[in-house]
Amino acid sequence: MTPRLTVTLISVFFLAVGNRELQIVLNLATILNHTMEQKKLPVADLEAEHGRVYLPDATNHMREAHTLCFNDCSWLPDQKDMEFAHQLIPYKIAKTLGVNTKRQVRKSRTSLVCCFHGNVDHFCARLIL
Repeated sequence: MTPRLTVTLISVFFLAVGNRELQIVLNLATILNHTMEQKKLPVADLEAEHGRVYLPDATNHMREAHTLCFNDCSWLPDQKDMEFAHQLIPYKIAKTLGVNTKRQVRKSRTSLVCCFHGNVDHFCARLIL
């Protein structure tokens, strides 16, 4: 099965999916993952050539894969605007198809940009004095 056909088939189930459709989508995602690994095709190249990849979220609604999160650290509290990939999608497949981890999303949202403008203050020096 070619990547174009698989992406097209996954895109067909754009709305909410039931149990039967969910199994079909998961099988197609597995096939797409396998094809991408064989051809060493990054998800960016796949999306540029064939269009967006959609995967089911935790509520069985199809979402663009890059907007979903994989819950890799359940001890961190969820943020209101996080949409999680369906729990039946394995980490390896989710990662290959462009799903970010919860850690990546939280890190990108909480990163700070610091500019020091030449000020040097060593932490150890302050403790000694």
